[in-house]
Amino acid sequence: MSYEIAQQRIAEARRTDSPRLNLSKLGLTELPPELFELTNLRVLWLSENQLTTLPPEIKALRQLVRLRLSSNELATLPPEFSALAELRELWLHDNQLASLPETFWQLIQLRTLSLGANKLTELSASIGQLRELRMLGLGKWIKLSGKSYSSLTGNQLTAVPIELGQLRHLHWLDLSGNQLTTMPGELSQLSSLRRLDLSDNHLTAVHLTLNGLSQLTSLQYLRMSKNRLTVVPAGLSQLSSLQILGLSNNQLTELPEEMAQLSNLVTLGATHNQLTEVPLWLTKLSNLQELLLDHNKFREVPRGLLQLSQLQWLWLDNNKLREVPCELTQLSNGCGSFRTTAKLQKIGNFRKVAFS
Repeated sequence: MSYEIAQQRIAEARRTDSPRLNLSKLGLTELPPELFELTNLRVLWLSENQLTTLPPEIKALRQLVRLRLSSNELATLPPEFSALAELRELWLHDNQLASLPETFWQLIQLRTLSLGANKLTELSASIGQLRELRMLGLGKWIKLSGKSYSSLTGNQLTAVPIELGQLRHLHWLDLSGNQLTTMPGELSQLSSLRRLDLSDNHLTAVHLTLNGLSQLTSLQYLRMSKNRLTVVPAGLSQLSSLQILGLSNNQLTELPEEMAQLSNLVTLGATHNQLTEVPLWLTKLSNLQELLLDHNKFREVPRGLLQLSQLQWLWLDNNKLREVPCELTQLSNGCGSFRTTAKLQKIGNFRKVAFS
């Protein structure tokens, strides 16, 4: 029945000469041959089917600009795929791709490329040919219609090629959920990069410091959670545009005072580390709205946190707190010795204060 529905939609698109066709969520295991007669198609949705291969006839759809093939069971792409030379957006996340044909990198008009949740173990150096690329997804996050969604897995990359640094227009790069142990120094050449996700890899501070992290001065979003950081990478404080910083699930024992220079920071997450002190310099982050420090080893909370006039979310639960300043506990339950976990409150600017 689903195949017949696809045929009906194809026939309607032919009759109306529509440039768009949606064949998503039909459970298709193969594509009707009539599809490849629609040579004027510009937009084609084939997501959430059960496709395992694409036929060579895909090359007939040379006018395609946007193509969604996500959430299928594709293990390979045919060499003829490179004939889709007009593609600007290509969604291939959530498939079974272990490699890509070398001809794939001839799609030099691509602006958006989503390859997360596959089985890729390496990337060709030819990725440097995609000079117009703005968004590259190789990790756990999927960006659709301006919103980001998390998938279950990234890929199996242990390294990325130095040619990644040639993608000078790139502003969204997701490498989360891989097996990266190092990053190429050429990453520092991505001067337009605004969002970088390196979470859930095997990176240490040395790998990041030596490879030019501090030169990415346009960064607004940086996640390094779930790595092997024992110290915060040197040069992080130079990322003056940074608004969101994720350092959770590492092995950090302190947050260095140089981070006080991150004056535009709105969200700081450093949960599940080995931090023993809530640093006083945090009070200098006047734009901070979310401070997530739960699951550490704090024994005290500085009263100065209340100087953060924009702070709305404060998480300090699962630490070793013996005493909490009365000014803070007024936002939860009790004063002095600490007994309960605070519930949602709307007192002052605070929307959530969590202790345990």
